[in-house]
Amino acid sequence: MCRAWLLALLAGLPRWAPAAPGGDEVLLSRIRQKMAETLTRMPDYTCVQTIERWREGDPCAECGSWERLRLEVAVIGGRERFAWPGASQFEDRDIEEIVPGGAIGTGDFSGFATAVFRSGAASFAGPKAEQMEEREVWRYDYRVPQERSGYTLRDGHTSQRVAYHGSFWVDRHTLELLRLDVEAEGLPAPPLEITAARTAIRYAKTPIGNSVFLLPLLSELSLSTPNRRSRNRTSFAQCRQYVGQSSLRFDEAAPAADSARAAIRRLRLPEGLTLHLSLSESVDPARAAAGDALQANLARELRQQGRVLAPKGARVWGRLRGVRQHLRPRQVGVLVLEFNRLEAPGLEAEFKARLELLGGIIPGARRAGDVVVAGSEQEGAILFNGPLLRLPRGLPMQWRTLH
Repeated sequence: MCRAWLLALLAGLPRWAPAAPGGDEVLLSRIRQKMAETLTRMPDYTCVQTIERWREGDPCAECGSWERLRLEVAVIGGRERFAWPGASQFEDRDIEEIVPGGAIGTGDFSGFATAVFRSGAASFAGPKAEQMEEREVWRYDYRVPQERSGYTLRDGHTSQRVAYHGSFWVDRHTLELLRLDVEAEGLPAPPLEITAARTAIRYAKTPIGNSVFLLPLLSELSLSTPNRRSRNRTSFAQCRQYVGQSSLRFDEAAPAADSARAAIRRLRLPEGLTLHLSLSESVDPARAAAGDALQANLARELRQQGRVLAPKGARVWGRLRGVRQHLRPRQVGVLVLEFNRLEAPGLEAEFKARLELLGGIIPGARRAGDVVVAGSEQEGAILFNGPLLRLPRGLPMQWRTLH
């Protein structure tokens, strides 16, 4: 079974201390001062991050797989917090509790930059004049020793604070940070199983409200153990200022008036009801990610013992729980769906359900056995004999409510 790996830069960074001299101290001082000002003026903000994960050697030596997931990340008071897109609030849980079963990282937004440029823990060497994508840049190398490090690696059952080193590149004219690389030292460090951990973060100016801030644009995380290798590619988009419980509420209608909401009947659907659903929007595996909201409509009235609970056309909400492609030793695609909320005039209902049947034709499927249902107790897994295929709009589905 896959062991969750977590790469995290924890809070509680070391106290300020003078950086070791290296290269042009005046230039380095200007760069650090500019980054300190950038980090100081940064507002609380939130972005949508899309993570693509490749794994090799898990669960077998010859196995390889890919998956995509999407989260909303907020930086609040310098601390990163996470939630699924559209959730009503950000989680207080660690990210590995929200996204189990694979390599995941934190610290991209401010943790690493704060440690390198503001904490005083790093020593530096440079500058070296280089070219980066046709831009003139300065490169500095740096190192943070273990006794000053706030960088902790976890492999699912143990953790270890480690020293790290890397490089950063700034524009030679504006001194704006373009890239920051981080590599853990002293690995392996038994009983920690991780043998290598590397992170590369690319930065760009990003508008938030009426201002522009320097934020991560893209990051790549690579982790290795003696038997497994994992690579994450994370992109950031839709950044905006965080105000209270800011979230992407794309799965709900506008709030109703208090009197109207008071008249809404709320209940939990009983076990054993059959929901005939029609998918409202297509699910395209080229773009879809675990965490995306799903919407369907009741294709038939929902009845209990002859009584209509919800009319045909009532909206049903859910979320994609998995978008995975097993690449080796054979191609098997997996889409995991979950529906758990129904809305109709005067009614809001929660439920658990299992996918029992797909109707219609999945474009691209050559045989009936190329697309099969393998639902668990709380969700519906659709298996593809080969690459993932697009679920078309209007796809009929039959779900059964559970206790």
